[in-house]
Amino acid sequence: MIKDDPNEETPEEETQKRTLLLVDDERDSLDPMELLLKEQYNVLTAQSGVEALDILKKNDIDIVIADQRMPGMTGVELLVKVKELYPGIVRVVLTAYTDFEAMIKAINEGSVYRYIIKPWDVDDMRLVIKQALEFKDLRAAKGELAADLAAAHQALAKTHEELTERHKELMRAYSQLAMDRITEAIEEETDGEGGEA
Repeated sequence: MIKDDPNEETPEEETQKRTLLLVDDERDSLDPMELLLKEQYNVLTAQSGVEALDILKKNDIDIVIADQRMPGMTGVELLVKVKELYPGIVRVVLTAYTDFEAMIKAINEGSVYRYIIKPWDVDDMRLVIKQALEFKDLRAAKGELAADLAAAHQALAKTHEELTERHKELMRAYSQLAMDRITEAIEEETDGEGGEA
């Protein structure tokens, strides 16, 4: 299909959009991010950790980007819960320089993939999201490869078991054949000796 406008999305591309959940208690912070990202991604927004968790229950989300400083539940607290409930979702925290300790702790605990310093830069935001999606895809591919490898290993083990059993059957048959031939030879020799007398 040839497009008149190269920026126009085909129906196939529209359904393949990845979904981001942006979480910030300040609407003034959410709106510019949503505006920046909505052409390229499906963008959902929440103004609290509780609202974000509710949205996560109902939607297939690729990345959660949460502001660190929010009342009730900080961004890191939210992302720790996201990690526990939805480990496949990539988690990014928005933070100011003053939240450096919380950010480092979250990254060290594996709750956060990356951080974005506020005020955020448009190019940096796009790059982090692009890299986060690549990370998610690589992690999924790794999981699929591991599953394929486990299935191949299981099939190989089953084939080995079947071949071992078949080998045992052949060895029993060979032993029986050898015993039958020995018995026949003894009987022939015994018959031959009895015929000479």
